[in-house]
Amino acid sequence: MLPIKKHYKIRHKILETLYLLDNETTCAKEIHFNEIYKRLPHTDKIYLLDNLQFLIDAKEITCNKKYDDSLFLILGNGRSAFIERKYLIEGRKKSLEHIYDNLKVVSTAVLLIIAVSTFLVNIMQTQENKNQINQVKTRIDSLKMNFDNGK
Repeated sequence: MLPIKKHYKIRHKILETLYLLDNETTCAKEIHFNEIYKRLPHTDKIYLLDNLQFLIDAKEITCNKKYDDSLFLILGNGRSAFIERKYLIEGRKKSLEHIYDNLKVVSTAVLLIIAVSTFLVNIMQTQENKNQINQVKTRIDSLKMNFDNGK
């Protein structure tokens, strides 16, 4: 299972909370900020407010904006987003993209190391071949001189 960043999970949980509350009643029901906060343990209030604002901007929820008495209501887009698991899917997709980007960097680095090491091995092999060629030339020249002197 891929790790999903916290803000994707919290957005889904907010929509879930509002969706389930909305389904409990026959008419649309608004929920107070403190009630949302209670239903989402281990969540910082500022972080929750930021994600609520994100969902408001995305037109998935609405708020009456009465400061300490703010009430939130899920909209049609929010219901669809929850049912389709939009933020969980988006979070997985972003995680996959992050992993893919990291793999690209690592594979590029590995290929660069392989290329440099191959280049260095080729330089050393070429130098060794040149030395062997020079030794063979010297040996041929010495045999040639011995042959010419022997005539």
